[in-house]
Amino acid sequence: MTSTPAKTVHMAVYDTFADWEVGFATAHINNGAWQRDPGSHRVVTVGESRDPVTSMGGMRVTPDMTLDELSPADSAMLVLPGADSWLAGGNKAFAAKARELLGWEPKVGLAEGLRLTIEKSGVERLVGSTG
Repeated sequence: MTSTPAKTVHMAVYDTFADWEVGFATAHINNGAWQRDPGSHRVVTVGESRDPVTSMGGMRVTPDMTLDELSPADSAMLVLPGADSWLAGGNKAFAAKARELLGWEPKVGLAEGLRLTIEKSGVERLVGSTG
């Protein structure tokens, strides 16, 4: 177990987020057996509010924190899963936070299928995706 505080990987949650896109990553980030330095990272969910959201698969998730509480200095990475809500022009606050984070050390991870949508928000430089 690491003696330094765990770095936080923030996983965005919003209505219709693609739960399968982030399942593998979050399970392994939270499992010290998959970390070079066990206990060095943890996943925290972040929503626009603390109200529960529902994924495409029907899972209800209550965010651990709000987007306004997310400080770039406290984030190792922001994971943005795909969602129907992106296609409908939603999640603008998450796109704005991604732009803010890109000016800092944290990375922004895009799940498959989200690249074209997020690029429309002006975050195309410096982002990568699984697709």
